[in-house]
Amino acid sequence: MDKRPVLGLDFVGVISDYPEFFEILSNLWTGKVVVISYFDSKEELEYHLRQFNIRYDKAIAVPHNTSKAKIIEDENVDYYFDDSFSNHNDLTSKVGSFLVRGDGNFDFGKQLWRIDSKWRDNSNGN
Repeated sequence: MDKRPVLGLDFVGVISDYPEFFEILSNLWTGKVVVISYFDSKEELEYHLRQFNIRYDKAIAVPHNTSKAKIIEDENVDYYFDDSFSNHNDLTSKVGSFLVRGDGNFDFGKQLWRIDSKWRDNSNGN
């Protein structure tokens, strides 16, 4: 049984916003790489992964408004990167989750996070 940790990545707002970083990370990662993202088709997702030279073992296109938590659990993901707060909420404590900040979830000018479709000042933990 392979004991190397499994890396999980979202595409939109993660790989798409920081392609150089995730190209390096995915190609240096010694374990399995699973990309789980909201796309209409697996083929479309794989096309974009090839464009950014992302190494992956499995690409999973998820219907919009579907929780990714069960998929992450089923794929035994150990570390997961996503730009949406809601995709971190239902993860078990065994998954190390990393929130990626970008234009879609953070207003750099106003220093506000986008949480549940609302812009909020989270500097004091609220």
